[in-house]
Parts: sequence; structure tokens; C-alpha cells
Amino acid sequence: MKSVSADMPPWYRQFWPWALMVGPAIVVVAGGYTAWLAVTNPEALVVDDYYKQGTAINQALQRDHAAAELKLEGDLELAADGKIRLSLHAKPDYAWPPIVELLLAHPTRSEDDLHVEMLAATLTNGEALYIAPAPALKPVAYQLVLQDGDRWRLVAEWPKNATGVHGLKPNLAAKGDQ
Repeated sequence: MKSVSADMPPWYRQFWPWALMVGPAIVVVAGGYTAWLAVTNPEALVVDDYYKQGTAINQALQRDHAAAELKLEGDLELAADGKIRLSLHAKPDYAWPPIVELLLAHPTRSEDDLHVEMLAATLTNGEALYIAPAPALKPVAYQLVLQDGDRWRLVAEWPKNATGVHGLKPNLAAKGDQ
């Protein structure tokens, strides 16, 4: 047998023990970070009451059908003056509401959703113009929901960094209702 040389440094001064310990140490730190993320950021996409969600889906479908019956169409744009302008078209006999609600839903974080009340600027036969101050948009693709309470709604996607959404129409084809 060979004897340990006096010239050989102790284990803690050698490269290989430390190189072999780096991998497991990184895994322990990453596991701790992952556990911290899981505890501090609960999953917002999971719902507790599935029955209520199902009922809400049926009500939303009814509002989509109501928008189709009214032949609602529109354009939404960010104006240079810092306002959002919404122009809507419908059947000539439709009585426009004084306020419509605009929801810009963040794709993953419900606390970053934006709610905007759009006030009527002009209401005429079959056409309406609504205006509201523009909220600060993050560079994400928002889900846009434009609605008149429980009467009708239009749903679209506001693309990332876009200045507006043109050609808003009732979206029944995505739900298989055509």
C-alpha cells in the first residue's frame, strides 16, 4: 500500500471535493427558492367553486348571443391625447347605455387586471362613441371584455404593445355556436 504523502494538502484544500459539492448545493438553493415562490404567490388561476364558474359561463354565452342579435361591432383605440376611444355600431333602434365597462384582463395575474368605465360622448341612431382616460398598459396581450352590465358583451384580445383593437364583433364561432 501507498502511504499518504506529506506533500498532499488536506481534502478541503483540493478542487474535486468542492466541485462535487457545488451541484447539490445549487439544487438545495433552487429548491428553497421554488418553495418560497409557491408560498408567496398562490395560484390565481385555480377556482374554488366550479359550479358558480359554470353558471357564469352560461350567462356570458347569453350576453354573446345578445351582442350578435344587436349586430354590435366596434373599434377601440388609444388616442394620442391619452384617452381610449370606442366607436360602436348596432341596429338603428338600439338605445345605447350612458356607460360601458371595459375590462382588460392580464393573462396570468388577476391583480393586474384593469377596469375602465367608458362614458358616452355621442349617441346617435345605430352609432355611439365612448371615451375614457387610458390606463397604463403593461407589455402583455390582454384579454379584452367590453360589456353593458348583464345585457351584452364583446370579447377580443388586445395584442401586446398594440394601439387598439379593430373589428370588435361577437365571438360565437370560438364557442361552436355557428
